Amino acid sequence: MARILLTFIYLTYLCHTAALKYKRVCYYTNWAQYRHGIAEFHPKHIDPSLCTHIAYAFGKLINNKIINFEWNDETKYAEVNAFKRINPGLITLLAMGGWTAGSKPYSDMAASPENRRTFINASISWLRKYDFDGLDMDWEYPANRGGVPEDFNNFPILLKV
Repeated sequence: MARILLTFIYLTYLCHTAALKYKRVCYYTNWAQYRHGIAEFHPKHIDPSLCTHIAYAFGKLINNKIINFEWNDETKYAEVNAFKRINPGLITLLAMGGWTAGSKPYSDMAASPENRRTFINASISWLRKYDFDGLDMDWEYPANRGGVPEDFNNFPILLKV
């Protein structure tokens, strides 16, 4: 009987510990603001208490640097990052890539140490400027849609830097 009780206590502990380590990543897409009717969506519609992370989709990559995608992204960045005051453990990310971006800008950026260095240094400055905690690299898809076969080697190198 004692063995069953100890096993039960141990399993309860494991379940509790696992529950504390979950990640609930909420995605906000900047084009959701253009939907009509009840589908229109803005950061104010996000309940930040539900998320461990919020990924703001998307930034745009031009000449190995992040630029804003939409005309009002800076306002939306501030709205998303303001959720950190409500949920101090919240981590905010800028998602880069996505289907519409294709592979060519990412393939070009990842192709050389110099281009990767430019991207990384510019990204750090950009993330600090807008109060994001990191990047979500949504490169769809290395070596496809304008990419080159070398992407398979260059993408992991980029992520390690």
